[in-house]
Amino acid sequence: MSSLEALPPIDKLSLITIWIETFLCGINTIAFFGTVYVLAFKRLHRPASYRYLLLTSTLLYCLSTAHAATSLRQLLVAFVDGPNVNVPGATTLYFLSQTDPIAYTKLVLYSFTSFVQDLVLIWRLYIVFGGNWKIAILPFAMEITHIILALIGSTQYFRGADVQSESNKSVGAASWCTDLIINVVVTIVIAGRLWWAGRRSSGLQDGKNAYMGVIWIIIESGAMFATGTFIVVVLYLNPSTTVYSVVGINIIVQLGTLTPLLIVVRVGLGITHGGPNTTRYGTSSTSAPSSVGPVQFRADRSSTMPMGLITVTQTSHTDVDSVKGNGCYINKDNKASHLYVE
Repeated sequence: MSSLEALPPIDKLSLITIWIETFLCGINTIAFFGTVYVLAFKRLHRPASYRYLLLTSTLLYCLSTAHAATSLRQLLVAFVDGPNVNVPGATTLYFLSQTDPIAYTKLVLYSFTSFVQDLVLIWRLYIVFGGNWKIAILPFAMEITHIILALIGSTQYFRGADVQSESNKSVGAASWCTDLIINVVVTIVIAGRLWWAGRRSSGLQDGKNAYMGVIWIIIESGAMFATGTFIVVVLYLNPSTTVYSVVGINIIVQLGTLTPLLIVVRVGLGITHGGPNTTRYGTSSTSAPSSVGPVQFRADRSSTMPMGLITVTQTSHTDVDSVKGNGCYINKDNKASHLYVE
């Protein structure tokens, strides 16, 4: 077997994953404009949380789009404009090199995309616990550790460190595992918190959890990025597939942007499943027991939804003509109608 035949087919894999990246970048563009519509035009009254989400969504979209553009430039250098395009095996060696400035730029863009996406997730954790900053201390400290390790690992490879070196691999593995733990654990905690809050207000939903639609959105959206990261970690830790983990970044950097955008769009437009009474398109007429009373939506800090837009609190009074706000309408007969999350 010649030395060229022994090279991994990373050139073909790079071409395939970059093609998938451009496709996902197109989906991100649609999701981003949907996010802008929800946060900037859908409502006349826009709280501070809208501005934060719009800023982070724009930053994520810019980072992931820059990564896709850099990937396209990488393809041009590898297959068209490079000085050694006609040399057999040169394209494969080009993609294997981590000392190339384009490869380093892509790693840095991926690191910051993942960093911003994790910060948005930690912010949602802070919000659903009513602005309790103590709950966010540990994941925030882990996230700072993650971005530091990611930048150290990227810089080491750019300076020519051996990809198979145990010390260098330990830095990369620690970074990716920390990122994975943050995404999985924080998503589960957020979903658990909403499930618990939904049980407390289940009287209006005839025993059904009012937040199941939102819970499914958070789990489904978070699972995309977490699954992609898990696959890359497995490839990275296996010595025979370590080089393939780099091309996997082309895909998960777009998934890291798509995850928070989908949550905003689906919650804002009421595109949910698993809880028809939590969607804009689902209506109900369920009697609320007088012991529970109507659900009232208020913009305080007691139990805020993941977008930071509304809170749900239970009140003891039941004889009201109407309670109206953010999609909850309750008439004087304690009938709940059009209960949805926005």
